[in-house]
Amino acid sequence: RVRQNMLDEAEQEAMTALRMAPHDSITKLPFVELAHAFFQSGSFERALEAFNRAMADGRDDLSDHFYRAATYRLLGEYDCALGDYDSVLHDMPDDATTYVGRGLSYRMTGDVDSALADLSHGAELDLAWGAQCYLWIWELYALRDGPDSAEAAAALDLARTAADEPEEWLWIDACATGQVDEQARADIEDPVTLAQTEYYLGIAALARNDFDGAWQDLQQCADFQDAEVPEVQLARFHVEVMHR
Repeated sequence: RVRQNMLDEAEQEAMTALRMAPHDSITKLPFVELAHAFFQSGSFERALEAFNRAMADGRDDLSDHFYRAATYRLLGEYDCALGDYDSVLHDMPDDATTYVGRGLSYRMTGDVDSALADLSHGAELDLAWGAQCYLWIWELYALRDGPDSAEAAAALDLARTAADEPEEWLWIDACATGQVDEQARADIEDPVTLAQTEYYLGIAALARNDFDGAWQDLQQCADFQDAEVPEVQLARFHVEVMHR
């Protein structure tokens, strides 16, 4: 039923089987499939419930830990996310995506030094993450030390070295100058890329104490529906902080 996208029915059947044999590992397997289906559909609360049921009796699968960590992060339960990311890295110490996820979680808790270390390591392990990670590192330095600080400038240089997609150069320009070419912005057809561009414009404005401009751009990014996009979650974090 999961493959037919009949998630409510699949959940009911899995719960029935679990009640009949609560400690049988076989009855936990449907919850793994359900958890991933709920995660992909954006139902993160239900995904977390399914992951917890699947892992309740000691199931120790790295994929479960990774996706439960991502689920915790998207739900704002950052300390729980860190625990699962640690479990993954214990057995997969060179997994770039896990370092990125843990770095973002550290960033949300305010542990800037740990966030910088993990994002840097993630970028070094996999250049596919490079430009974004270095731009998030630029953000941390720009907000803490100013956009013209030596650390911020070094992070932008690393982003330029890692960039290999047109949108990444657009984001670098946004961070470096606080603006992007309006025609290039108007030509963006992918809504995800547009939301990400709004994010970097908002962060550039925030780093330069343009709070009105920052609010406008960050709110536009935060309104995007796909919370799995890291910039969207970061935008929502900043909007919440600015709203306090």
